[in-house]
Amino acid sequence: MTKGLNSKLHDLRQNNRDWLLTLLTAVLTLMIFVFAPLQAAGIFLFQTFAIAGLLVIIGGALIISGKPIALWLMSIAFIANFSVFFFRLYYPWPYNLHLLAGAWFVIAITLGIVVARAVFGGGRITYHRIVGAILLYLLIAVTFATLF
Repeated sequence: MTKGLNSKLHDLRQNNRDWLLTLLTAVLTLMIFVFAPLQAAGIFLFQTFAIAGLLVIIGGALIISGKPIALWLMSIAFIANFSVFFFRLYYPWPYNLHLLAGAWFVIAITLGIVVARAVFGGGRITYHRIVGAILLYLLIAVTFATLF
């Protein structure tokens, strides 16, 4: 069963790697410039959109990299994000911003490494790889924002 799953992931990676860079750029752009400001304004619905966007990012990172360590790091960051979501709903925990910043730091670094390998790897330079380079710049911004 595992061999079949690895074969399917390899096929997905070979066929969809470049356009996933564009998809991840669009999702991260929405999360930074649309969902985050609307969450800060107190519109709760966009918190669920952010969680869904994070699931898309984790799935895309898994397909692009195929490395289990990337999956584990992104999953831990997702659990931290979901914990903050839960704490904000039911328990006013004063350190939720620290946990959220730490989770997004892990996401930005892990996704940055995965995307850099895809963008600067061998093969033709395509439109999607150029958009992937833009994603790297956004991830650098996210990294420094979490450190701030």
